[in-house]
Amino acid sequence: MTTIAHPAPRNPAPRLAAAPVMSPRVLFLLEQYPQAGQTGIRNEIEALAGDYDIGIIALKPAAQPYAGHRPFAIAATLPEIMAALETFAPDLLHAHHLPMLGVIAEVSRLTGIPFTLRTASRDTLALRPR
Repeated sequence: MTTIAHPAPRNPAPRLAAAPVMSPRVLFLLEQYPQAGQTGIRNEIEALAGDYDIGIIALKPAAQPYAGHRPFAIAATLPEIMAALETFAPDLLHAHHLPMLGVIAEVSRLTGIPFTLRTASRDTLALRPR
C-alpha cells in the first residue's frame, strides 16, 4: 500500500468567524411610560425582552410611574422621535392603543420601518358617537 502525503498549503485561507447573531430591534412608541396600571404593556415588554432588543419612547412621562421600569426616552414631537430613532435604529415599530395610530403611521411612512399596533376593545369606545 502506498501513501501519498499532500503538503499543507503555504498560506491557508483564513477561516471566517461567524457573524454575531443580532436580535431584532423593536421600538415601543407609547403615549406614557412607565404608567402604573398598564400591566399589558409592561408584560409584553418583559415577554419580548429575551428575544428582542427593546427600545422605548414615550410621548410624555407617566402620571403614576411604577418602579423597576426599563430605560426610556421622552420625545414629545416628531423631530424628537426621529432623532431618538436614529440612536436605536429599530427593525420594527410597535405601539399600543388606537389613538397612537396617527403617530406611528407617520413615523413609519417617513422611515420605511414597518409597524404593529396593539389595541383593545375599549379603544373603540372613543369612536362611538356621543
